[in-house]
Amino acid sequence: MLQLLSLLLATRYFALSASRECKPLINSTLWPSTQAWRALNDSLSGKLLAPSPPAVVCEPSKPWLFDRAACAQVGNSWSNSSFHTDDPVSVTYPNWQNDACLPTALLNKTAECNLSPFPKYVVNASHAAHVAEAVKFASRTGVRVIVKGGAHDLLGSAMTVASGHRMGEIYTEASKYNATFVGAADPNVGIGGFLTGGGHSPIGSKYGLGVDNVLEIMVVTPDGVSRRANACQNPDIFWAVRGVSYLLDPETLSGS
Repeated sequence: MLQLLSLLLATRYFALSASRECKPLINSTLWPSTQAWRALNDSLSGKLLAPSPPAVVCEPSKPWLFDRAACAQVGNSWSNSSFHTDDPVSVTYPNWQNDACLPTALLNKTAECNLSPFPKYVVNASHAAHVAEAVKFASRTGVRVIVKGGAHDLLGSAMTVASGHRMGEIYTEASKYNATFVGAADPNVGIGGFLTGGGHSPIGSKYGLGVDNVLEIMVVTPDGVSRRANACQNPDIFWAVRGVSYLLDPETLSGS
């Protein structure tokens, strides 16, 4: 399972440098060199991954990747949202990746696995410093970056939630203390997307939106700096990340 936060490099959009209008594509002249990626991996203590889409093992046209037993396991797990949540590159709704690598289509030979919607590299971040290094690298090189949450880490008497937390994990921990958490109905919803969407909850009519219950947020801004945001410190960021837009640059690291 990925720890806390994975930064998916080289997919979709993330405005990191106002001077760059176009993002470098894989194998283009502007794409970072192998040495640059190795240097990033060193700065991350080996946290840089290069995973393939899980269904690529179902493609008979690529015999060096095809694995019938692994494909059967992928097919059996495909409808389970936890399977996609735990995978570093897959998503619960593959249509957002243009259904680019589906196990059934590959086995039926009606399609081939298209790798273009998937990231080339993933940062398996377990500390804010990992996120900061990845964001600074993306800012220097211009590669696209998106964020995917996973895993858990609950600390303190007040509930502190890292961006990798999912609702099921939060509820399990909260129940140990007979505490109520204003969260989503689906146990695989991550806290970051939940809050930036406002935080709609089944118990919202009684306790308000999820963002109404946030006291403080730690973020890494596009300049690679970790910042504390609350009503007194960086109030503009605190306002922005609490449900204003899905297209905001700052990404939630942890909230209390």
